[in-house]
Amino acid sequence: MRKLGTFCVSFSIAIFWAQYLFPIQWLLPLSLACGALTLTGYFFHTKRKLRILLIFAGLAVGLLWNWGYYTLFFAPLRTWDQKVETCHATVCSFPEETKYGIKVKVATESGSTTIPTLLYTSAEYQTLKPGDRVAFTARFAVSNLIQGEEVTYYTSDGIYLLAYQKGEVKLLSQSAPRLAHWPLFAAQKLKDEISALYPQEQASLLEALLIGDCSGLSESLETALSRTGLSHIVSVSGMHLSFLAGLVLLWPGNYRKKMMFAIPILLFFMAATGNSPSVLRAGIMQMLFLLAPVCNRESDSPTSLAFALCVLLAINPFSAANVGLQLSFASVAGLYLMTERINRSLQLVFQKRGQKSLPRFVRALCAIVASSVSAMMFTIPLSAYYFGLVSIISLLANLLVLWAISAVFVGGLLSGIFGMALFPIGKGISILVSPLLQYILFVIKTLGKWSLAAIPTVHAYSKLWLIFSYTIFGLYFIWPVIQEKREGKKRGKKTIDRMIFPISLCVASFCITTLLNYFTYNRSLLTLSVLDVGQGQCAILLSGGKAVVVDCGGSGPDNPGDIAADYLQSMGIQQVECLVLSHYHADHTNGVPQLLERMKVLRVAAPARSEEDETGDLQEEALATAEQAGTERYLIDAMTQISFGQTMMTLYPPFGSQAENELGLTTLCTSHSFDVLLTGDMGEEIEEILVSSVTLSDLEVLVVGHHGSKYSTGDLLLDSTTPEIAVISVGQNSYGHPTPETLARLKMRKIEIYRTDKMGTVTVQCQ
Repeated sequence: MRKLGTFCVSFSIAIFWAQYLFPIQWLLPLSLACGALTLTGYFFHTKRKLRILLIFAGLAVGLLWNWGYYTLFFAPLRTWDQKVETCHATVCSFPEETKYGIKVKVATESGSTTIPTLLYTSAEYQTLKPGDRVAFTARFAVSNLIQGEEVTYYTSDGIYLLAYQKGEVKLLSQSAPRLAHWPLFAAQKLKDEISALYPQEQASLLEALLIGDCSGLSESLETALSRTGLSHIVSVSGMHLSFLAGLVLLWPGNYRKKMMFAIPILLFFMAATGNSPSVLRAGIMQMLFLLAPVCNRESDSPTSLAFALCVLLAINPFSAANVGLQLSFASVAGLYLMTERINRSLQLVFQKRGQKSLPRFVRALCAIVASSVSAMMFTIPLSAYYFGLVSIISLLANLLVLWAISAVFVGGLLSGIFGMALFPIGKGISILVSPLLQYILFVIKTLGKWSLAAIPTVHAYSKLWLIFSYTIFGLYFIWPVIQEKREGKKRGKKTIDRMIFPISLCVASFCITTLLNYFTYNRSLLTLSVLDVGQGQCAILLSGGKAVVVDCGGSGPDNPGDIAADYLQSMGIQQVECLVLSHYHADHTNGVPQLLERMKVLRVAAPARSEEDETGDLQEEALATAEQAGTERYLIDAMTQISFGQTMMTLYPPFGSQAENELGLTTLCTSHSFDVLLTGDMGEEIEEILVSSVTLSDLEVLVVGHHGSKYSTGDLLLDSTTPEIAVISVGQNSYGHPTPETLARLKMRKIEIYRTDKMGTVTVQCQ
């Protein structure tokens, strides 16, 4: 088994090298070089000859496999890029709602092959089902290149083409579900049954727990799950499959018969949840674990993990970039490598002198803590890198919730299954499960609201704290091993003092980090931070420990309200003095509900009216949300001044009367001789009215209007205010923002340009 593990590890390493380090043209020569080293290795005589040969063979095969997969299968797909084609396809999933319609996975037919495609179409095709054959005309795009930028989100999930509907989608045939699609229909039926048995919020959480369908979760609940470190409970993986396998193995009968039932059930469940990389990893490992006794083999967890990773990367080498896969494998690696050691240390801490064994409750508690800490140790760096967030209370949240998850999973599954056959029985089971679901929701929401439940790693001090903490705990676990080898004997029991010391250091350094973040951004007269929220705008102004937020919207993967709240709470700031909404477009307001959910906002300032019907709903939603949160509303129809800290903020009412961009507020913040101007999406014509109506002094910072549109930030505004720094809040977009014309105007005047799409969050301070 170890030989298999050695080959699988080296194969997987080669795939990761190919995906992250080496350009495609290097892969074939490197593969040949590793193959040559494998052949020459036969002439060497060493005890570890076979292992060395397996390592080089795995590297050679992995590099060659990735090269062949890309060259023979993926590269030819570039001929589809930006072409409008009429194609036939088979629907492979149920449709999911998007902002502009639906998206559905289809297998696009191309000759004798099929290409995994994600079709974006209108909501009228919501009735499509797996197995339906359709014909459609669409503009295709290769999924690894979005608006000129390399992305891995789709390819890592096995989607290679994106199709944007250009005409009618015709249903060619609609027959009974094929055997391959039965799991998807079963999952949909289970989802419908759960919706009928449980209240809406409980049903959405249970659907996520059972089949990984998070579409029904509210944005605030998803945020709370992330902040409490409990997102893994709604990502189907090893825990869920272990529950299912354990349930099957409880049936009467000998092991071989139960295993014959367990493996098909696991395969069915994996297909029902979509066969994501994390589910496939868990399924392969669970099946190897079940098969080991039948094959007269001992379960070898490291080999099983390596084999599962090898299989997944062989199926789709691009899945090496899948975040779920990386988190899943990191979590399991942590469990295998650290759980036993941490569990032993914890038990030694609680064990009194002369005591032979601990009470069962204490042993169970130590095991839960050990497994949670082990998984966290290996997943926190990935979470910090990909999501910019580290949950501080993850251990506490897991301790409070995990004991109930197994009962909810089993009970919820049984209620759904029995509910399909006999609704009263399913309803009876749901009555028992519902209180546990309510308890889990209560814990998630309560802990998620705590301001320091999680800290973002956008600040330099937060990153240093993370590195320092890992160094301390690394030394705690590694140093005794080094000492044992040096002294040639095992050291004594670890005392409680030795465990308290590293924990105390980490807690103390965390407090220092929070204080440093606070004083760094509040020691200046005025600090402007334009957050990276994608295509949108959210600016934070800090002065004297007081915070003002101007706009809160964007198109990034994270909610702009969460980004703003994380940024403020990481510095210990608990309330916002004023939230200014320049106008009511979604890219300036769609994060408002989440910001009001997370932070106390004293007042909201917004334009007095919006005459355009297209934004009426957004205006009503923004103001109604503020009213529900108990926030004062100020509808600005005249020049208004608000002071915060050592800064005076002046709000100018709309100067236009037609389009919504003309009906926005203008914000000028002044601290001594430091001036910052934010114009929202104001165009050149309104800028001219602004300059002629208001006396604006020379600016230190200008937040460029309308994300760098060529119709904003005109010559008159620039010449009248002579800004030294221009900050452009922009993300991926189809408008060409920031446009060459705007950039040229700024460069011609030698204004320093900072862009959130290139540099992330931009911060400017007045000392």
